[in-house]
Amino acid sequence: MVRTGTGKGGRCYRYYACAGNRLKGPSACGRPIAVPEAELDSLVVAGLADQLLTPDRLTTLLREAIRHRRTQSSGMAERRTALRKELKDIEAQIDRLYTAIAEGTITDTTMLRGKLDQLNARRDECLALDAGLGMDQPDLRQALSRQQAASVAANLKRRLLDAPRSLQKRYVHGLVSEIVVGPDSAVISGPSAAVGLAVSSPEHLAGVRSLVREWRTRQDSNL
Repeated sequence: MVRTGTGKGGRCYRYYACAGNRLKGPSACGRPIAVPEAELDSLVVAGLADQLLTPDRLTTLLREAIRHRRTQSSGMAERRTALRKELKDIEAQIDRLYTAIAEGTITDTTMLRGKLDQLNARRDECLALDAGLGMDQPDLRQALSRQQAASVAANLKRRLLDAPRSLQKRYVHGLVSEIVVGPDSAVISGPSAAVGLAVSSPEHLAGVRSLVREWRTRQDSNL
């Protein structure tokens, strides 16, 4: 979590502090770490530029993103089939209830109203889920030659390093899902789909992350 403190001369500064320690005390984090905001932000940006936005890394992560997209598409098709089957069953139940009303076989209107409300609510939920599954996803490049990978890596690195600080933060948020800070190092990780999208369409570099398999920086690095 980001906190504000006061240094010498009354100057305010911002720093990242351990949220667990602040909220739950030593039982959650016995050795809390506080890092100046500007310092950690600079280290993360440098780590992304030097270790993530490289030709080899981008090529590997693009392949992973494509594999995940294919698996995801298959799963979405199965989910859509199940939702539409459930919708058909719900419509049949609603029709049966209205038929019972017309024939006078149901007299408990309170029970009837509650059952119809439940069915209609679930029908609306299924329709919303089905519509969400139909949302188009941005296309991913299917391959990168060595020359293309080098060009894309240089372009993304330039965008990241030359951007103003506010835009750099958006880029980081688009690529990174977690930063774990230790006494001597920080490990950053994020979804491979975000990298694949940035490779395919650099204008999406600051886009919203997807819930997919994560990349992680090399273990022999300070970031």
